[in-house]
Amino acid sequence: MRPCVRIVVHALVIGPLACLLVASDGHAQTSTASTAARAAAPPPTDDTSASFLAVDIFGGAHPQTSTASGPNRPDTTFGWELGSSIRPRRWFGIAANVGRVRTPERAWITHVQAGPRVTHILGHVSDLRGFAQVMVGHAWSEQKAGATDSSFELMTGAGVDVFNVFRFEVDLVRRDLDTFPKTRGRFLFGVALPLCLRGCTRDDGIDIRR
Repeated sequence: MRPCVRIVVHALVIGPLACLLVASDGHAQTSTASTAARAAAPPPTDDTSASFLAVDIFGGAHPQTSTASGPNRPDTTFGWELGSSIRPRRWFGIAANVGRVRTPERAWITHVQAGPRVTHILGHVSDLRGFAQVMVGHAWSEQKAGATDSSFELMTGAGVDVFNVFRFEVDLVRRDLDTFPKTRGRFLFGVALPLCLRGCTRDDGIDIRR
């Protein structure tokens, strides 16, 4: 894996963990003094006094079909995608992804992306969230014979998070890599965990303050 991709992977993992540790540390410092008060009163269901902050962590897979035709067309392969997003507003956040796939023709494609994402609760079902995003980044390819190429990458897409666990996403990816289609659709499925750090309500995913 390229060094820059390793750096992005570390940032995607360490960044959210750092947010969680800071939130946990702040909670631990105040929990001792407020233990007796919380025991005497029922825990609040909503906390809108603090500014909102949440972190979403997600990972998934997507199928990669062959560009060849005919009866000897190679079988579909699957790539992986990891990422996280920070939401300073309930409806808006900044996301970053890193992904890698080995195509049916045995070529590797790796990419890193970042961009804005908007989120909206669908109807009155709090654990069903729709989102749309625009991501920009860079992609690299390595052919089976050893030839390499790189390109700017643009991706637009939308999806839905279900039950605060599952994610289903459809994207349109634009890039300019040798021997690969310049524009291609992608379906991604995986796990997405919305972790609320402060200012949480019932509709904000998993409240990790408790």
